[in-house]
Amino acid sequence: TRKESSAASDVYKRQVSMNEQRFEIEGTLSYKGIGSYDNFHMVIDAVNKDKAEDKCYDELDKARVRKKIGPGGGGKVEDVEIRDINTTNDKLQAPTTYKGGN
Repeated sequence: TRKESSAASDVYKRQVSMNEQRFEIEGTLSYKGIGSYDNFHMVIDAVNKDKAEDKCYDELDKARVRKKIGPGGGGKVEDVEIRDINTTNDKLQAPTTYKGGN
């Protein structure tokens, strides 16, 4: 039944989230057709450091498509360089960008 599958789904979600850690990720990125770089910061949940890195790229792409990061012009995210990735207890935070070097 629907109620049983929902309960099973809730149990699965709790098991997955119990295995996840929270990571703070910082780095730089550029945008297609734009010469300058931006710094970025985010806090995400992932199973391990490698998965956090993969999720970081996905989150940056999603934020760019939704026009949450980057300049009004230019294309998709390019040349992402992760400088720092550490476990944290900070609250989740979507990608944010701020001016970097050229």
